[in-house]
Amino acid sequence: MRFTLAAEKKNNLDLLPRKFSRKMFGAVKELVLLRDPRDLYCSRLSYFKNINPRVALQEVRWARTQLLKIRQEAASDTIFVKYEDIVLDNTDEIRRLSDLLGFDLYPVDTSQERASRFVEHATSGSPAASVGRWREQLIEAEIRAFDENGAEFFRLFGYEKSTAP
Repeated sequence: MRFTLAAEKKNNLDLLPRKFSRKMFGAVKELVLLRDPRDLYCSRLSYFKNINPRVALQEVRWARTQLLKIRQEAASDTIFVKYEDIVLDNTDEIRRLSDLLGFDLYPVDTSQERASRFVEHATSGSPAASVGRWREQLIEAEIRAFDENGAEFFRLFGYEKSTAP
């Protein structure tokens, strides 16, 4: 099974490895995890302390473009799951993932182990705080630019546009 994770901070959206996997293994199930580009941008700036904001923005735009291409070429064995639904324990998404994988997934416990795993990779105080953080961390001009350049992405994947003037 091949997984593509857009919410991670690595480059794993290249089309060539995805196409290679399909040619090499035939039938695959592909899970594409995506995240609001505005939150991804905020996360990248926070995680990579010395990154130039322009470079971070270019990386997020590239990822957004790749996700649109993946969506355009998506086969019936490809599903898109929002990072936000996973970190907020959306039970409908857990069920959908269970159906794709062919076995039951169970909600993650809220133990200390889960909290420590989150802290290890987190760029915000909690999973809930990682969702919609762009509202507090981006300036109006950045929000407008995301709205203008990301309109198709927001529409196709069900993300809200801002209410910036």
